[in-house]
Amino acid sequence: MQIGTAIYQAAVNIADERTWTTLPKQFQACHFSTPPDRKIELETPGGRQRMQVTIGDGIINLIYVKSINANRPAAGDANELK
Repeated sequence: MQIGTAIYQAAVNIADERTWTTLPKQFQACHFSTPPDRKIELETPGGRQRMQVTIGDGIINLIYVKSINANRPAAGDANELK
């Protein structure tokens, strides 16, 4: 009985790694002056997709772009921090 219990505990004592698969493979950051028209254009690697983002009036702006794979359109959002 003890051997069976030990085998069962060893079999079900597995780390849950699901959260690691949802993390991004890349994270990129850059710092630049805000353009006068408050608009920037982002382009995916290889130039497959371009998106224009309007930057808010905040002092710091965070632009988040998520792409699941190269064949699907990227989704983005701009947030301002005051």
